[in-house]
Amino acid sequence: MVLDHIAIVTRDLSRDVEWYTRKFNCSTSYLDDTWALLKFDNISLALVTEGEHPNHFAIVDPDVKSDEKAKKHRDGIFYKYESDPSGNVVEIIHKKSN
Repeated sequence: MVLDHIAIVTRDLSRDVEWYTRKFNCSTSYLDDTWALLKFDNISLALVTEGEHPNHFAIVDPDVKSDEKAKKHRDGIFYKYESDPSGNVVEIIHKKSN
């Protein structure tokens, strides 16, 4: 399995995108009004607005596409959220998002 991205909630998307890209020299793979995907050398960081998505990390599992509980993001990626025994949210996606 591959760890695809980590997502954290932001209170000010444009401010935080600017801070991360300047501070860590990463690039912006995707940006809209509710979330941004920042590309680092080894992983992506998603910045999401409150209520859009929970804090989580995403693991690639191609089989999730055929899971009846899977949904489809607006970018076409199939996904489902699960919680580990401690309540941490894990997003399982069918392919890399970038």
